[in-house]
This record gives sequence, structure tokens and C-alpha cells, in this order.
Amino acid sequence: MLEETIKVIMVPDWDKVDPEIIKLIKTGHMHLREGVVYWAKGKKLSEGAGSIVKHLPFKEMTVDVSQGVNVEQLMKATAAMQKSIGLAVGLSTGIILAAIVIQTAYLSQKLNKIQASIDKIAVEIQTQNQLFYLEKLSSYMGSIMAAHEMLAVSKDSEAYPEVIAPLLATLAQQRNELCTFLMNLIGWIDHSKAIENKITDEHAALIVDFVTSVLDVMPKSIYVESALYTILGKYHHADALVESAAIKYKSVLNSYRLWASDGYDKWLVGQGSRSSHLLVNKFPDIKNLLHSIENQLLLGDSQQLCKQQLECFVTP
Repeated sequence: MLEETIKVIMVPDWDKVDPEIIKLIKTGHMHLREGVVYWAKGKKLSEGAGSIVKHLPFKEMTVDVSQGVNVEQLMKATAAMQKSIGLAVGLSTGIILAAIVIQTAYLSQKLNKIQASIDKIAVEIQTQNQLFYLEKLSSYMGSIMAAHEMLAVSKDSEAYPEVIAPLLATLAQQRNELCTFLMNLIGWIDHSKAIENKITDEHAALIVDFVTSVLDVMPKSIYVESALYTILGKYHHADALVESAAIKYKSVLNSYRLWASDGYDKWLVGQGSRSSHLLVNKFPDIKNLLHSIENQLLLGDSQQLCKQQLECFVTP
């Protein structure tokens, strides 16, 4: 059941995988999604009938997501495996993290929390334009929940392209609308105070928490979206989706970074605006979001994470 917090997930059994396959994954010639190894686009080294090379063997792994996911612990757990098979800690951790997102209640818990907060935010946002996008966000959360359930069902039954294809189109549209909404929402906090004086500091803080939570869940949602392509056998489409969605997401995240940095710098020199004072309490959460290794792994950045950053987690 998706509601379970202690869950047995299935992860690749690397001890049974051909070392040559592992080498090609490390070099980027092959990619891995949901236990299927396939040639990366434009990197095929041998002739064959198709892109799929191999379905990997699996083994069970027990995880507890009741308190979220501790990436540091996952990295430590995979460090020993890295030594035995030579697979990068970031890559192997990303594979386990992806399995947690797809196979457990971890994502559902985050989506439910955001869904529950939407009504509270709607009370504070009274402009028609922002309410329009808030409704779009609610629809997006519902679509991701539907996709997550569909992935769970697909493990035991045949995938239905006629159902999944329209959902993919809907998710793409809703995700882009959400990015537009988030780009506008933070600036609206200061504008509302300066021009209309509509919301209190407490309610503005609630909106900052809301934006941080939504930006944190988006990489997980993007991965779920890509997994729908995977169950259709469209592996290169899944790769392309993550790549393009990651670019848009990082643009929004960078805008949030600049907003937070500017506000915090002004607060330090005594020139703080309304948002600057909010950051006194909110900056640690925002900083955790901006430097989230978990989100970087899900957006395909496992190979790009700096060695020193990984070593600080896996050193005893």
C-alpha cells in the first residue's frame, strides 16, 4: 500500500550485473531507469534491434520514510557497494532514491501536505490572477497523485497508453503553468504589502513556506512524470523530459535564490524590506532547498555532484 511508511523496495542487485554494463553506465554510454539498462541517445556502441540492452536483477531493500528520506544515510549505505563494484556513490544513491519516490508513500506524504495548505494560502491570495494559478497548482498535485497511483498499478498489470498519453500532456502543461505561478508569487508578497497592505507578516511567512515546499516537491514530481514514459518503453523521451523540465525548474529556483539573497543581504545592512525580515527565520529552510542533493540526484545530476560534497557524507 502507498500509505505504508516502512516499505520493502526493489533495487538493482549490482553483484549480479555484468561489469561491462556497469562500466558503460559510469561512462554515460548507457542509462538506467526502473531496472532497464538502455543506450543513451547517440551513444550506442554496437548494432542491435533496439535501445534496450538488459533488464537488471533485483533485490529487496527495506526503507523507512516516516521521517522523510535521509540522503546522507543513503550515501553511507551505498559507499561499501561503490568500493566493490566501482559505481559512483551519487549515481547508486540516485537509483535508490528514485525507487523510494516511485515505490513508497514518500511523495504522497509531501503532496498531501501541500494540498492541505492550498486552502490556507487561498484565503490570503485574493487577486484573481494568483487564485487562477493556485487552482492550477491544485490540479497539478492531483495529476501527480494519479500518475503515482498509475505507476504502482503498472507493476502488476499492463500499461495503457491511451490513458497515460493524455495524462503526460496534462502534466507538461500544468508543470509549466506552475513555474509561471511560482515566478510571480514571491514578488507579489512585497508588492501586496507596499501597495495594498493586504497580508500580515505571519501570512506572508506562510506563503514563503508554501513556495519552499512546492519547489522541494517538484523534482520528485518531474521524476514521476518521466517514469510514465518509462512504463511505455519511451526511455529517451523520459531522459529528454527530465533534461528540459530541469532547465525550467532551475530557472525558477535561481529566481528564488536571487530573491532570498537580495533580501538577506539588505537585512544584514539594515535596509531590509518586508521579505528580508521573513528570511531571518526562513533562510535555513530556503538554504536546504537550494542545496538539496536529493533534488539534484532526481534531476539527473548524480554525475555532476562534486567529489568533496559526497565525501563529507560517506566518511565515517
